[in-house]
Amino acid sequence: MASLREEPGDTLGEPLPDRPPGSDCARSTITVDVIAAARRRSNVHDAQQEENMTPLKRGTIVGIILSAAIGCVPSAWAGKYPEKPISLIEPYPPGSISDIGARVLAQQLSKELGQPVRVVDAPGANTAVGASKMEQEPPEGYVAFWDIISQLAYVIASKELPYGADDFQAVATVGGESMAVVARADDKRFATVAAMVQFAKAHPNALAVANGGDGLSKKALDDLDAAAQIQMKSIPYSGGSTILTAVLGGHVDLGITAPSNAVHNPKLRVVMVLTKAKTYPPMPKVETAGSTGYDVDAPLVRAVFVKKGTPASVVDALSKAAGAAVQSPAWHDFAKRFSQIESPANPGAANDELRKDVASWQQYLKTSR
Repeated sequence: MASLREEPGDTLGEPLPDRPPGSDCARSTITVDVIAAARRRSNVHDAQQEENMTPLKRGTIVGIILSAAIGCVPSAWAGKYPEKPISLIEPYPPGSISDIGARVLAQQLSKELGQPVRVVDAPGANTAVGASKMEQEPPEGYVAFWDIISQLAYVIASKELPYGADDFQAVATVGGESMAVVARADDKRFATVAAMVQFAKAHPNALAVANGGDGLSKKALDDLDAAAQIQMKSIPYSGGSTILTAVLGGHVDLGITAPSNAVHNPKLRVVMVLTKAKTYPPMPKVETAGSTGYDVDAPLVRAVFVKKGTPASVVDALSKAAGAAVQSPAWHDFAKRFSQIESPANPGAANDELRKDVASWQQYLKTSR
């Protein structure tokens, strides 16, 4: 805490640093003018009453002022952060790629911050359950939330979440992957992207494509249809594992899901990664939307968020810890095993991406419903 000092105009001190923007404490200064004004209104100006202001009384007044100043400081800023364990809310089912990544990240954050970081599973409502859980906690940096930026944007834009983009403060971007089209490895119809598109054009609305029914994978399917000028049939499923089961069982022709869901299954093959990039580094031999001339981009970039109003010093501490965590051997191993792109970025970039994605989703939802 900065020491209080007397300034011109009888102002004792300035606003304490590192307070939540917009709080009463952040806007207030502590002045002795208040005391002087009260005395003037009572016509107490003579020297005798000035002399009656004994050192004890002066000390009492100063004590009251200092007590008020200290009382303004929330407990989260009273000591060095962090002073207790931190919770990282994980909004996907236990055992998912996201859940595995959250546990690797939490372990590394614990090492960097010197306090346990515990993963709290809170799946449901397209990740809105987990996001809401964080928003109900004080903005002190002891409860964080990680999610795919575009997924969080979707639940905001679709009103599944009663919060806006500005209610979240990004701590760090930690990388991720892109949506992909997957097929059975023995299905020769889809040996290349060109073959898949040719088949779809020859058989309009015949190819059944499993997807999440709404959200990221459904939008990716719609974008691919529009870019390739084809029409495939959308078959909704509840999530990645059910999509893969449907593809493997022959209930659908193709599936749209994260490539990490399919990479370790020899009975599945990634036909196309839905990224504008010409290559997808974790799978350099797989065709992409960019390499085949289609304007489709369905990134699954993950970021860590805290609640708006969390002190800048706490955001900075978490950001630095996350930056170090994603440079660890354990994180590199996770990224390699599950075909993740390692692309750490600063909080500002993630905040901007969230707002941009919310606007994009709002436009898409207007035209698709």
